[in-house]
Amino acid sequence: MDYNHLEGTIPASLGKIKVLNRLSLPHNNLSGSIPPTLGNLTALNVLLLQGNALDGRIPSSLSSCPIEQLDLSYNSLTGTIPKELFLMSTLSSFMLLGHNLISGTLPSEMGNLINVGVFDFASNNISGEIPASIGECHSLQYLHISGNSLQGEIPLSMEQLKGLLVLDLSSNNLSGGIPQFLGNLKGLSALNLSFNDFEGEVPKHGVFLNLTAISINGNDGLCGGIPQLKLSPCTNHTTKKPSRKLVMIISICSAALFITLASALFIFCHTSRKMKSSAQLSLISENYMRVSYAELFKATNGFSSENLVGAGSFGSVYKGSMQSNDQQVVVAVKVFNLKQCGASQSFDAECETLRCVRHRNLVKILTVCSSIDFEGHDFKALVYEFLTNGNLEEWLHQQLMGDGEYKAKDHIARLSIAIDVAFSLEYLHQHKPLQ
Repeated sequence: MDYNHLEGTIPASLGKIKVLNRLSLPHNNLSGSIPPTLGNLTALNVLLLQGNALDGRIPSSLSSCPIEQLDLSYNSLTGTIPKELFLMSTLSSFMLLGHNLISGTLPSEMGNLINVGVFDFASNNISGEIPASIGECHSLQYLHISGNSLQGEIPLSMEQLKGLLVLDLSSNNLSGGIPQFLGNLKGLSALNLSFNDFEGEVPKHGVFLNLTAISINGNDGLCGGIPQLKLSPCTNHTTKKPSRKLVMIISICSAALFITLASALFIFCHTSRKMKSSAQLSLISENYMRVSYAELFKATNGFSSENLVGAGSFGSVYKGSMQSNDQQVVVAVKVFNLKQCGASQSFDAECETLRCVRHRNLVKILTVCSSIDFEGHDFKALVYEFLTNGNLEEWLHQQLMGDGEYKAKDHIARLSIAIDVAFSLEYLHQHKPLQ
């Protein structure tokens, strides 16, 4: 019953179907709360309710079910995560609670789920620290807790997660240094620590050697790392007591420097204000909305053939509808076929070019997505504005009109199209937006 238009609430009477072992109602228009009576389903193994409009608290009675797969993501659920859910020894596949309004902390009982493979608590209001007991989840492969208000340091116990493949802790308030043991996790292929308060030296081994596998933006206190990160070098502080002569020299130099700076203070302040204004404008222009694979999957109805706009040598383009700044927008999603030789390089080249392009005749890029799909495969896509007026071929060649006759654009219209294309090419070649 996936991807339908079911409305209303989930009936509490479902709790009477004792033999029910799978309840799958994702991507509908269901509302209301999750009935606690579902806890009576003693044979329920799979509960999939993602992509609806469910609200209220997650009932703790679900812990009475032998659930192996739990997905309540992309709803409006509130309250804290019941501790009882982390006592379900049967949970062995995934617990997906991301993109809700869940608050509170992650309980220490997380460590009881030693067989779970995926935790997703992204985009909620979860606070507190990452519990040290998470190191007991030895089967964990994917951990997504981005977009919350977590604080404190990455627990050392996570060194025990030998099978971890993807770790996303971005957009929190985490602090301290980046643990060296993250570079020792052999299977770790994607690491996102961006937009936190990490400081100190970035490790130079393991996943940290792959520039495309890590993201550490928005941590102003970081230094070192591989040269491609372009971070400032780390300074080695010494504890040796300076000599009296050295103190005197430093004092004299400091006094001279102070006089020099004081005489140039007015000019410096004036220039600083201009540079700050320019920097802020540059930062604003580079802000793109962040989208996940799941959001693009939902926007395009699972990349269905009905949404297919066209296909090229490196991928396909789908029409989709998604939320941006509290508005529903129509987008064109170009999905790269990474099995095709050169597709990944084409994605990188387009990202590098389009991020700098500003021209009225070139389609505007809204954002990019470089992630992993539901099967663990690499996924890369570009999201553009959707142009509603058809494609260039239809404008240049004959079109079938409403009266059954074919009509082509006149020479003036074709000339106008050619001039606009020429302006775009001239901009790309002469103005060199990459530089």
